[in-house]
Amino acid sequence: MKLNVMLMIAVAGVFGACNSQTSKTDSDSALDRFESYVDSVENELSADARHDWAEIESEYKKRKVDAEDALQEATGEERTELDKLESRYKKAKADAEKKWDQFGAKSEKHLKRAEGWLEQTMGNVEEKSADAAEQTEESLRESIDWLEQNYEKLEDGAKEQYESLKSRLSESEKS
Repeated sequence: MKLNVMLMIAVAGVFGACNSQTSKTDSDSALDRFESYVDSVENELSADARHDWAEIESEYKKRKVDAEDALQEATGEERTELDKLESRYKKAKADAEKKWDQFGAKSEKHLKRAEGWLEQTMGNVEEKSADAAEQTEESLRESIDWLEQNYEKLEDGAKEQYESLKSRLSESEKS
């Protein structure tokens, strides 16, 4: 009888240890998946600032909830790691939004500059000094080149403006 009780206690202890190890493995795995996602978001956002934020946020929230659920009985160290990952994500997102805002401002600058120079050159260029016409054409070409190189990153409205500018420039060059 004592042997049966001792065996039952031993078996319960083994199952308890296995359960604890499985729980630890699940929380580590969930934390690792969350960290992997944050790493990939940071890398992707640093490479290109234009993204589908709804999709990124949805996946982020899902992985964060999974990690939080797995870490319900976590140690302070695991909680700290989760908080650090959340901070890294928020920083990467803020940096990408700032980069996108800067890109938008730069594209707007080039669009306005190209439109202005195109308006200047639409008139009779012969009436202007050769130097001014050359500077205007050089600046126009610089803006058009920048817009062309960054076309895929432009917002739809900026793409439409660019296409209109190219069309007007093509018409101007024909005449």
